[in-house]
Amino acid sequence: MIYFFLGLIIVLILAGIAILVFHKKKKLSLEACSLGCQKIKNTQNLDPAHAILESHKIFVSTIKGMFSPDTGDMTAAEILSQVSGCFKNEHEIWQFHRLRNQIAHQMDVPVSYEDSQAARLAFIRALRDLV
Repeated sequence: MIYFFLGLIIVLILAGIAILVFHKKKKLSLEACSLGCQKIKNTQNLDPAHAILESHKIFVSTIKGMFSPDTGDMTAAEILSQVSGCFKNEHEIWQFHRLRNQIAHQMDVPVSYEDSQAARLAFIRALRDLV
């Protein structure tokens, strides 16, 4: 009986190791990252509030490309949650996601050029973390 449990423990340990070794983390292709970053950079001439909306849309759309078409009905927050923990600047990403929601759903949200520039840089850094 003891050998059975010992064998079971060994099998479970080996299965756990196999899962860790063979489980590949989803990554963003270098091409998709470069394209997304370039599109985000191109929003710099927009009004700051519009630039944040567009940058966020491009950012989420680029991440969405990492997954199967099943993400069609997912919200931006759900898509960001799928890659939670992959960004070094995750707090910043959620901060700009909340700002994007305020801009989209409230009137007269003050947004400076510095805010839009910081959001662009945060989104670009986060995309590079996914490569």
